[in-house]
Amino acid sequence: MRDAAYPRWSAETVRSKVAHVQRLKVAQRSRGRSEAERKAGERATARFLAASYESQLRHRVEEMAWRPECEYRTRFALAWAFNLVSFLMFVLVSIIYAAAFGETKTKRMLIAWLISYGITFALIEPLQVLVIACFPCFFDPSTRCGRAGARCRFVYNEILAP
Repeated sequence: MRDAAYPRWSAETVRSKVAHVQRLKVAQRSRGRSEAERKAGERATARFLAASYESQLRHRVEEMAWRPECEYRTRFALAWAFNLVSFLMFVLVSIIYAAAFGETKTKRMLIAWLISYGITFALIEPLQVLVIACFPCFFDPSTRCGRAGARCRFVYNEILAP
């Protein structure tokens, strides 16, 4: 049976009490010191805390079984290599198509692409931003009108946009 005089302490309460006592000890130690000694003590304490936090972080990373840095960097490099190879393949296919169609047809195709992208970025996109800014209720997912507007915008962006 527990007494009321012996309350149950949580781990957080114990930590806060210990931290309070440590702060009092540090304050008591720094009373008779000069400013330079006090600053040096603060730097030493900061270095100690940094090393302690780094050790705790390392321990938690090991507990959580995170991927090692080498594996992370290898996956990153492989992803970028895949992107680069696919880009070069697409460039090669574009060159092959350009050679197959001939110079004039390729030139016309590129001009058509430039005009369509110019219209998209000079007219359609600013108009879309203006509508979203002026009529936010048309895209609010909590209303029927907003859900319909969001669906229309999605269909345009995914299917109809060049």
